[in-house]
Amino acid sequence: MNEVKGFEGWALVEVMGHHKFAGKVTEATIAGAGFLRLDVPESVGQQAFTKFISPAALYALTPVSEDVARGLAASYRVQLRVCTARSAASLSGRGYRSTTFATGRGCGSTR
Repeated sequence: MNEVKGFEGWALVEVMGHHKFAGKVTEATIAGAGFLRLDVPESVGQQAFTKFISPAALYALTPVSEDVARGLAASYRVQLRVCTARSAASLSGRGYRSTTFATGRGCGSTR
């Protein structure tokens, strides 16, 4: 089996916590650490957005065609909420160090 040296393409991305995303995947380096950059395309009722994912949080990455990824992205509803300074401060009391964005249930979500 050939070793994959890197990946760039459309994929279904599954991360710990049972979250699924679909979009264009590339590799990115932030502060010297490697991340997956996932660009989720715009769909009806959903803005396009970019998510950086630590490889340690990755459960599975399934390469798919662009058409399949766009269809999956449209079926996965993601709520992006910007945490305010107040909501981020309330998280620090629950063992969170800092939070800029939260997905799913909101800034106070533990999932």
